[in-house]
Amino acid sequence: MSELDVFQEAGRQLVICNACRYCEGYCPVFRAIEIRRDFKQNDVFYLSNLCHDCRACYYACMYTPPHEFAINIPKILSEARIETYRRWSWPGFLANAFKNLRITVYLAAAVIAIVLSLALFLISPRSLFTIHLGAGAFYEIVPYAAMVIGGLVLSFYVVAVWLRGGARFWTETRGLIGQPGGFKALITAAGAALGLRYLKGGGPGCFYPDEKPSSVRRIYHSLTFWGLLFDFVSTTLAFVYQDFFHRLPPYAFTSAPVIFGALGAWD
Repeated sequence: MSELDVFQEAGRQLVICNACRYCEGYCPVFRAIEIRRDFKQNDVFYLSNLCHDCRACYYACMYTPPHEFAINIPKILSEARIETYRRWSWPGFLANAFKNLRITVYLAAAVIAIVLSLALFLISPRSLFTIHLGAGAFYEIVPYAAMVIGGLVLSFYVVAVWLRGGARFWTETRGLIGQPGGFKALITAAGAALGLRYLKGGGPGCFYPDEKPSSVRRIYHSLTFWGLLFDFVSTTLAFVYQDFFHRLPPYAFTSAPVIFGALGAWD
């Protein structure tokens, strides 16, 4: 389905949902559509990123296929959401990977090939295949400067894409500043996001991985969030140990960087 068709179809389904309102208690999508009679592309942008794909509305709806209305809000908003990711990512050829698995595979293979080639070219076989022991042994294989520069470049790129995408989202959906609620609405939204409030599927949980409500998705998302947070803490502590306390890795199993890193890996 083309980008234009996605937003036209989303608008058609949302108009029907707005007339029905059977699902208005499930998530913010249905409360938000009450202030519109028709839905432009920017409205669909915003609504698609409110949807958490819990699918509660789909299993409650009387107009899903094979009904002639063919309502499937989670599916059409997921397609619209992917379009927003593609639209607000940079550069364009990387953004296309959101919809084309072949591009993703090619990019991953290319990156792996480049990293391996650089490793074989820049690191001598003696350093690469020899066992290194003692403090700072890891840097005998990968130089500290290479790790820092590579990590900083990737981090700056990710932050730049996030900021660019966030700015475009804010502009094209007209944002919340100056609208009813203002910063209070932003704080409420942040709390709902961090608490995964709308992965409850209206109460009993998301309809995942089958047609029965379950909290599995909410648990998985929580583990992912806490795992990344623990990994960040571990990396930050390792930086403090090395650059402020002048203690080179590897660190003991009972040290804070290893403990937090293990928790992050387990999550």
